[in-house]
Amino acid sequence: MKKSRTVKASKASRISPTLPNTDHHEKLNGLLTSKEQLERQLLNFKKSVEGDVSSLSAIKARYDESAALLPHYFKILREIKSIDMLYGNNSHVDEDNFDKFESTYYETVGKAKELLETQPSVFPVAKPTTALKTKLKPPELPTFWSL
Repeated sequence: MKKSRTVKASKASRISPTLPNTDHHEKLNGLLTSKEQLERQLLNFKKSVEGDVSSLSAIKARYDESAALLPHYFKILREIKSIDMLYGNNSHVDEDNFDKFESTYYETVGKAKELLETQPSVFPVAKPTTALKTKLKPPELPTFWSL
């Protein structure tokens, strides 16, 4: 007798059953996964900014990468919305969700920038070293006689 397994539905199963199983369905699954990854990335950035400030290098790295988050998120939402419009479905894009992402993004980037500007540099600038002032003895050159 075989044991039955309970299989958890993936997050992609949120796709409306009215959407035909086509390339659009697969693309929508990928877009929803990408959207969730960006949301997680922003949440991790926010946690690092609000957490232990001893890791300024991690905050700096996330800050440098954060410029791409918002436009990429917006692009994914537009693509999801265009697929939804093809099938008369508007359940995958929530304007409130975008507004929340956007406000969290700007708050987090602002806090990170403030932290990076007010904390001592994590990348210290090397101080110029003083040159050694050693006086060398001039070399002795051979004397040539001309005839």
